[in-house]
Amino acid sequence: MRKGIGLALVLLVSLFGWGEAHSGAGGMTPSEPLFRYAFGYSTQAWAPGVNVSNSTQDSRAPTLAVDGEGAVHLVWEEGLFLHHSRGDGVSWSTPAFAATGEEPALALGPDGTIHLAWSNEFGGNFEIYYSQWEGDGWSLPRNVSGTSGVSVSPDIAVAPDGTRHVVWSDNSPGYPVIYHGWSDDGILWSNFPVPSARGTAPAVAVGEDGRVHVARQDLDDATGFYEVYYSRWDGSEWSLPENISDSPEQDSTLLALAASDDTVHLAWEEVAADYEVYHSSGHVGFWSVQENVSQTPDNSYLPSLTLDGWGNLHLAWDEASPASSILYREWRAANSSWSATTSISDNPSGVSDPVLFPQGDEVVHAAWVEEVGQGNGDIFYSCRQLSPPHEIYLPLGIKDHRP
Repeated sequence: MRKGIGLALVLLVSLFGWGEAHSGAGGMTPSEPLFRYAFGYSTQAWAPGVNVSNSTQDSRAPTLAVDGEGAVHLVWEEGLFLHHSRGDGVSWSTPAFAATGEEPALALGPDGTIHLAWSNEFGGNFEIYYSQWEGDGWSLPRNVSGTSGVSVSPDIAVAPDGTRHVVWSDNSPGYPVIYHGWSDDGILWSNFPVPSARGTAPAVAVGEDGRVHVARQDLDDATGFYEVYYSRWDGSEWSLPENISDSPEQDSTLLALAASDDTVHLAWEEVAADYEVYHSSGHVGFWSVQENVSQTPDNSYLPSLTLDGWGNLHLAWDEASPASSILYREWRAANSSWSATTSISDNPSGVSDPVLFPQGDEVVHAAWVEEVGQGNGDIFYSCRQLSPPHEIYLPLGIKDHRP
């Protein structure tokens, strides 16, 4: 801790000069923080899980987002329908019908609006649909894909300018390829295949600079194993696909993606002696060495990633037998290191499908499926407070907001 503070002070002195105070009109007074930082990992525990769906039906595939007013939104599959509930993390609205379909994905827009994409079979063909939350209900569904092929596995992200971006897997050419759809208003949509992007299970994220990041899994014809590939749209063209997992003797599948500006984080399942969760970060043309971040003797599945307001990465995954758990690690941007592994939920009957969502630099929210008996799963929710910041002032000083 002392070393980190010292480095921050040296940096500030080199930038602003020792003892230089900024004040006056348009300037900085000593009461205004110049620099906020967070070293060390949050010591807050995850809150006890809350059963949100609490249904006699089997509930699966949760997706999670927090709107501009701080309300938490959960959407999940239940039979042939999608159900929705919102709340403050403790009290929740009665689950209500959201749409007919499956594979829901939520995203937050820059104005605080919640956006939803999903797949549904209509007229004998699966298409991708879009709707947005309007405060008292969902807008009319819009067909995003409109292709002749089967369109499945959607993911959605919203750019800082409000443009909606949806990706999905589509077999219109006779084999699965990744499509990218976009819309300024959520009503009129355009779409086009991502160049040289065969594959399935795509994920999308948009950086603060508006660049669109897309990852997918695809079978390597030379090796016969699945790999994780990445492409970026910079507003005018797509980058060439890059093999991020690069494990020619084992499968790499079921990826998760998060991006902040031009730094991209990817996590995926790696199949070796058992299933492990691997991570790599970087940008076009430069990626870190693939790292085993689950590091458990049992099978680790279905990673979920999110970045908080500090740029710190939060990772959760499903840990299988002998003890079924949702496990969690945090990566600190300040020193590029991982926390110890902790548990969000443990249930010998089974847990799966974890998903994470940040609320600025204050809270990380989580949802997952928990088996409740007779083959039924329910959607559970928890949250974790993040470490409060330190602030550095000029004239130089440090304020610690911890109690």
